[in-house]
Amino acid sequence: MRSRGARAATLLATLLVVALALNACDAETSSASPTATPSVSPSAGASVAWTAFASDEAIQVWIAAPNSPPRLLATLTNSATCQTVAAGLPMFSPDGAHLLVSLGKRCDGLILDPGPLVIVNVANGQYSVVPLPYDATVLPQMRSYGWVDNRTLFAFSPKYNLEAAYRSYLYTLGAGQAETLAGLDAPLEGVVRGSTLYYLGTASGDGGIQSILRRYDLAHRAAIAGAIDLGAYASCSECPDQVTSPGWDVAADGDHVVFQRTTPHPGGGIATSQILYATADGSHAVPIAQYLATYAMAHLRLSPDGRRVAITGAYPTPAVLTACVDSPGRKGDPCLSTYRPDAPGFAAWFSDGRSFLAATVDASYGRPTTQPGSLIRYTLGSTVGQPVSVGYGPWSTS
Repeated sequence: MRSRGARAATLLATLLVVALALNACDAETSSASPTATPSVSPSAGASVAWTAFASDEAIQVWIAAPNSPPRLLATLTNSATCQTVAAGLPMFSPDGAHLLVSLGKRCDGLILDPGPLVIVNVANGQYSVVPLPYDATVLPQMRSYGWVDNRTLFAFSPKYNLEAAYRSYLYTLGAGQAETLAGLDAPLEGVVRGSTLYYLGTASGDGGIQSILRRYDLAHRAAIAGAIDLGAYASCSECPDQVTSPGWDVAADGDHVVFQRTTPHPGGGIATSQILYATADGSHAVPIAQYLATYAMAHLRLSPDGRRVAITGAYPTPAVLTACVDSPGRKGDPCLSTYRPDAPGFAAWFSDGRSFLAATVDASYGRPTTQPGSLIRYTLGSTVGQPVSVGYGPWSTS
């Protein structure tokens, strides 16, 4: 049995963690830089990055390398004509040498628009805008961009209402301009595994907005057979600028996928939802995380070893869960865990697959006006996540 002194020491350590997190929150409301606790440092073999807001509305990009304290990598300044109001996911290149992040812009003080795509050099913090066509922008709310390899990236340029023409691009570092990538069917977001681009496409129909997960061979510039139906959801007449899609992810080896399949609700959004795990072409699909009952479009991220999935934004509370891909995940399943506090955005796994980061506030639509977001570290075996820093949209090399 632990002594009263040991319990007091444990309580004191917990309070110190909370105090450090509150200091970081105070830093964001002032002109000082956000401060992170050492507990955000990743385990060997992985780096994590996230965004924050400077006092002048500029976007900060923070990074924590293996066994190193967090540092401010770059401050992305405003343009002369448009205000930077939102930040997307800071995605690492496979070798960790560059970060790719999208910015949301408000022009003329009226409308929140998709914005430019920025490449940041991890070695020195210098950054440049990807030279997409003048009218092409990317959405900060989802994975509408990513890396093909260490020097090549892809970008999708849809509009907020998802009704304009979808355009796809490839860009090689150092090139004068991006090239058009043809042959994709209404891509909204994607990830690359090997030479295969997995992407989510949408189509409008009588049953709502249909979501379809497709594959594309980048080496041969050709579609791959075997699309996966993710179901449908009803459009929201009161939120035409909201960007949403069912959750999905692809294992690191590209052999399996996990996805959310939905049915539309007559009043808008979704009526039912289930999480499935399948081979890459959608065959042999089995339901997992069956305990989950959500009315929201969740975010799914597979662990580095592909054995677990982190589910975030799965409201109502508890909105953060982990489940094994080889277990049904019903109530009482030892491989199913729920966590507090809730987090609406993507999870960023650490390389050991035992913990991940997620933010308590979504900043992809704009700077939070009521309270800053906290980065929370959720650890398997613990039901309560620990705050580690002010920040938004974490991403990792895992």
